Amino acid sequence: MNRNYPKLTFVFDGRGRINWHQTEGLIVVTREDVSKTYIEQLENNGIRYILAGTGKHIDLSLALEKLYDIGFQKLGLSGGGSIKGVFLRQGLIDEISLVLAPLAVGGRQTPSIFDSEELESLDGVTQLELLNTRPIGEQGAIRLHYRVRK
Repeated sequence: MNRNYPKLTFVFDGRGRINWHQTEGLIVVTREDVSKTYIEQLENNGIRYILAGTGKHIDLSLALEKLYDIGFQKLGLSGGGSIKGVFLRQGLIDEISLVLAPLAVGGRQTPSIFDSEELESLDGVTQLELLNTRPIGEQGAIRLHYRVRK
């Protein structure tokens, strides 16, 4: 069955800092107590938005519940290691898809896949179950697909 879904981009902007120029297919997730000026900017640009949580951070669980309630049952998360680390530590990731490329990158300041608070013990480790692997392209890259064990 081939379904033509509109291309949507969900952006988590809890601080209300982004001045939006690209608006097509954009849905912004932000805090309920973000500035009125930011909400006015979203509304003036015709940008859909979801309010979830107050204080310093977006309530990610509430945001995902609201997205689910309006019909989004599956979302892909891309971005930096910080946001992925927050989703991971809060138990909000069901599957992880990694591509291993034939490159070796090191360094203490090099971003990682999941940046988050340090673990105090192994109790907080996220365990994964390998679902499948497949080669990608001709250069030796491999896609690894995992399910997060809950």
